[in-house]
Amino acid sequence: MGKKILFGILAIISFSAATVEAQYGYDDRLRLDIAPYVWLTTMNGDVTVNGSTRHINFTYEDFFQYSNLGLSGHIEVKKRNWAIIFDWIYVDLLKDPTYTEITLGELSLAIRLSKSLEILGGGRYFKSEIEYRDDPENLNKVEKKWVDPIIGGRFTTDLTKFLVFMFRADVGGFGIGSNFEWNIASGIGYRLANITFMAAYRIWYANYESGSGENLFVYDMTTSGPGITMIIHF
Repeated sequence: MGKKILFGILAIISFSAATVEAQYGYDDRLRLDIAPYVWLTTMNGDVTVNGSTRHINFTYEDFFQYSNLGLSGHIEVKKRNWAIIFDWIYVDLLKDPTYTEITLGELSLAIRLSKSLEILGGGRYFKSEIEYRDDPENLNKVEKKWVDPIIGGRFTTDLTKFLVFMFRADVGGFGIGSNFEWNIASGIGYRLANITFMAAYRIWYANYESGSGENLFVYDMTTSGPGITMIIHF
């Protein structure tokens, strides 16, 4: 079932590319957007390790107090109605007795259907490392990683000469990597000649399960929060 959905995603993208190429006049130059950003993440959900379930609740206060490092970046390469999207997030949080490390990466292809609307499809990589102590003598550590196919869309429009609105949503997993995941982001940007400053809010949910019995691992988590970025246009 998951493979059929993946093939369907590729077919939709290929069909859309073939049908819209001649409908709109696009800039034929190769363009590049680079956007370092900060995502103030909160996490709420359950993680089951070796059959034992633990609840995780990281708040904004925890992020500022316990986050050791956060590296995030977004790159887009564009030509005509095509765009290749690369996104990377790394966050670690140490809140005794739990250490959580998250790496989230995306590589996708977007096709513009109109001036404001794009559809996209690709893959999202996720890696989670969790360490915790049941007692001072016992350190438990588990690391899981998977890749999900994703499909979604993005809507971008000018509100004024300088203000721009963005909304993006996608779903994925379909049993190929995780059972299911969804992702929503929306923001307002202020655009200058070659730079756009944007504030946005993002919610990402994933449900992943592997193993059984004492080897059961379940990641059922919502990660969300506001973010700020500076998009540099080349």
